Amino acid sequence: MSLRHWHPTAHAAAALFIASRLGGAQPPTIGAPPPRPSATVSGVVYDSITSRAIAGATIEFVNANDPAARPTTAVSGADGRYSIRDLPPGSYLAGFFTPALDSLGLEAAPRRVEVSTTTQRVDLATPSARTVIATICPAGSANDSTGMLIGHVRSTDDQMAIGGASVMVEWSETIIDGSSVRQRTPRVTGQSAEPGFFAICGLPSGAVLQARAFNASDSSGFIEIDVPANGLRYTSFLVGGAALVPVPADDTSAAAGTTRTETAWRGRARLSGIVVDHTGKPVVNAHALIWRTGVSATTNERGAFTLEGLPGGTQTLEIRVIGYVPVTSVVQLAESRPATTNVVLAKSAEILSTVTVRGEMVYSRNLAEFDRRRRSGFGTFRTSEEIGKRGPSVKLSQLLQDVLGVQVERRGAVSVVTMMRGATTGIGRASCTPSLFVDGINDRVRDYDAYYADDIAGIEVYARESTRPFEFIDPQNPCGAVAIWTRTVPRKPKTPPDSP
Repeated sequence: MSLRHWHPTAHAAAALFIASRLGGAQPPTIGAPPPRPSATVSGVVYDSITSRAIAGATIEFVNANDPAARPTTAVSGADGRYSIRDLPPGSYLAGFFTPALDSLGLEAAPRRVEVSTTTQRVDLATPSARTVIATICPAGSANDSTGMLIGHVRSTDDQMAIGGASVMVEWSETIIDGSSVRQRTPRVTGQSAEPGFFAICGLPSGAVLQARAFNASDSSGFIEIDVPANGLRYTSFLVGGAALVPVPADDTSAAAGTTRTETAWRGRARLSGIVVDHTGKPVVNAHALIWRTGVSATTNERGAFTLEGLPGGTQTLEIRVIGYVPVTSVVQLAESRPATTNVVLAKSAEILSTVTVRGEMVYSRNLAEFDRRRRSGFGTFRTSEEIGKRGPSVKLSQLLQDVLGVQVERRGAVSVVTMMRGATTGIGRASCTPSLFVDGINDRVRDYDAYYADDIAGIEVYARESTRPFEFIDPQNPCGAVAIWTRTVPRKPKTPPDSP
């Protein structure tokens, strides 16, 4: 090599190569600055609202002394973990962005972090429930006995956000005022903003709430939720593909050749599933139904069922069978995406032995279950408000006169018989007296004139044996069932006004 082609950098590179071959120490690079100290920062991005790690969040560390400087970024993995290498020591503002957080209209405040030359862990999280409630709810609306529901309303087909949709939440309250006990059903409605986000404040904690979303004439089904005290619950609703249509009423007392109709939510979605017990064995003859649709099916020998003609959107599936506690689950249905589900019945239920009930009734604490069954759409229900409009001295038999599937006949001056259509015989369906359950106990006497309106908080009527909940199964009576729930300690059965 000629001298005029010699260069210090080339000479240094050659020296490094020779030194590496000879195993000697490497001399420092001529003119290169010493390596800068750096750190590795890692952690987890956590959603305080749903108590889950956040995948796909964009994490940024910005020089606190120069906010305009280019940030150092990373993206969290499926487990919410992230890692940033070679971060120079210094003071940083650490924060993150995620579409889910953006859609809530909230921002996670940046956190100041001092980075040293060691490996550090820095976890990041969304605002706490208290912070979210304080940000969204009016001042003074939150307390230790209330919570908040937030979420999104989206289209069933394309998952796009729906602005201007409504979300309704309702629940049952039993009010005790001295010796008076009454029931009411409060309702609260919220609207979704343009990103589909909604928030409803001041909901009671510790109560079973029923919620649904609706957009114009379309609606999701009801689902059950609860909210923690001074906390919040997140849920999403899909709306689309549901219509309220007339269907034949379950009127077993209608005269031959006549048809009465009622309305139910229907559509073109389809759901199939398998029902097994806790050992994995198929459960045969379990009833599968979607709330408020009137659509049901029975599982076959493989535990399989198929439901068709269902409304699209968020719906509640209920599985019930004798010997097991009913199981409900939320399903997302769409005409373009037939859904499947697997249900495990893990807990056996005890059926109460028959008890003859006479004398005084006691106040029932099972009205929450009454409300749950009412929203399932099977059976006919009369609430406390509806019963109260008939007057305090109206008998149970009179309260049942306008219920589809029930016949109330007067025989003689004072004798009244309450009937339904029973099992099929060679000459048609025979009339029979339905089973009567009082506060969950089977009253074998079945005296429908022994109970009065001012004693009753709720009435359930099941005109078909197949629609009976397991709580009201009576193996000795193939007829339907009537269940009443009491609201006060009444006096002894009244003397009929027209009795001598």
